[in-house]
Amino acid sequence: MTRPRQPRPRDAIERRILDLEAAKTRHANLTRMARLEREVAALPDPRAPTPNELARRASEAQLDKLLNDWSNPRGPERGD
Repeated sequence: MTRPRQPRPRDAIERRILDLEAAKTRHANLTRMARLEREVAALPDPRAPTPNELARRASEAQLDKLLNDWSNPRGPERGD
């Protein structure tokens, strides 16, 4: 729930103090967001396959090729 908006003070000094506090909060938020963006950018891509996954896929492809060769002992069919 948000707080109701306070009216701006009429005194120039108080207005300047509020402006500086708001700028300080914005700066802190922007600094925090920039730090989080750098941390996220440094993380590895979760969608990229790991070396183990790549090796597993290659092994499965080799096994599939062998099984296909064994299930078809005549060799590849020709379209003669």
